[in-house]
Amino acid sequence: MHGDPLMEVTSLMPQDVVLLHDSLLSLHSKLSTKGRNKTATLHSTLYTLNLSNAGTAFRFLTAYCAQLVGCEVVLDGCERMHQRPIGPMVEALRTMGADIEYVGQEGFPPLHIRGRQLNKQPQCVDTTISSQFASALELIGVPCDAPASPYLTMTRTLIQNYQSAISNQQLEADWSSAAFWYEYVALYGGEITLPNLSLDSIQGDRVVATLFEPLGVHTESTPTGITLHSTLSTTLHSQLYTLNFSLCPDLYPAVAVTCRQLGVDLHATGIESLAYKESNRIETVQALLATPKGQRVTTAHDHRIAMAAMVAGYAVDDEQCIDKSYPQFTEQLCKLLSHAKA
Repeated sequence: MHGDPLMEVTSLMPQDVVLLHDSLLSLHSKLSTKGRNKTATLHSTLYTLNLSNAGTAFRFLTAYCAQLVGCEVVLDGCERMHQRPIGPMVEALRTMGADIEYVGQEGFPPLHIRGRQLNKQPQCVDTTISSQFASALELIGVPCDAPASPYLTMTRTLIQNYQSAISNQQLEADWSSAAFWYEYVALYGGEITLPNLSLDSIQGDRVVATLFEPLGVHTESTPTGITLHSTLSTTLHSQLYTLNFSLCPDLYPAVAVTCRQLGVDLHATGIESLAYKESNRIETVQALLATPKGQRVTTAHDHRIAMAAMVAGYAVDDEQCIDKSYPQFTEQLCKLLSHAKA
C-alpha cells in the first residue's frame, strides 16, 4: 500500500513512531510512481536507513522494502540491533523471491535489500522470537500461518478495518505503557485515570488489568477511559504469584518490579522472547531486582527497564531512552511523586 503520509508528527509522539514515519516518508519521496495500490518503483540509488534500536520499524520496513520494486537500501541500526534476530522473516521473504543479503552476521541486521515483485504466497513463519515477523508479512499482503497471538490479531483487525474503508479510526492509547501506572498505584496507592483506554481493547496487553488485580489495583471503566484504584491488602505479602507472559512479554518488567517491592514471590514463565528485546530483559530485569536502594540502575538503554525502575524510586543511567515509547512519562511521573510527597 502506498500513498501520501497520513500522520502529523509532533514532539509528543514516541521516537519509534517518528522513526518509522520518517523512514516511510523518505522512501515515499523517492517513489517515481505514487498512489495507493499502484505498482511502486524507486529510483535505484543505494542508501542507508539507520533504525537505531527500533525493532518494530526494522521488521516492518524489511518486509516493505523487499516488495518495493526498484528499491535498494541498507537497513541498519545500533549495536544492540545487530544482536536481534531477523532470520525467520528474511527466509520467508526469500521464499517469495526477495533479494536480501546479510551485511554482517547471518540471521541478524544489517540487511542489504533490493526490492522486487514478490510471489506473495501464504507463509508459515516462526514467531517464537517475535510475532511481528508475521505482522510485517501480513501488512504487505502475505497470509501467514502462525500461532495465535494478541499482537497478530491486532494487526489483522487493523488491516480489515483499513480494507473495509473504515476511515478516521480512533487510535487507542498504549496498554503496555499503562503497566507502569498500574505499578505506581500498586506501590503508592491512590487513584489514576488513564484516558483513551478500554477494557474491550483489541490490544492483548489489556490483560495488565487482570494481572494487577491480585497486586492491589482495581480497574474501572469510565466514559473516556479507565480509572485505577488501590485495593492493596497486606495478605498479598510473601505469596507466590505464577504468571505466564508468553502472550504479554512487555508487561514483565512492571509486574516483576511490583512483586519485588511488595514482597510477593513471582514465578514467571513464557519470558524466553525477552532475551531479544531492546535489552536482554531477562538479564536486565534480574539486575534491576538485585540493585540496592540508593544505587543507580543500569538500563542498557531499554525504555521499559527505565520506566519500571523509576516508578519504584530508583535513579537510572538513561532517562532519555524512555522517549522511545513514552516521551511524557518522566514529567508525568515527577508530578505524581511530588503530589504523593506533599
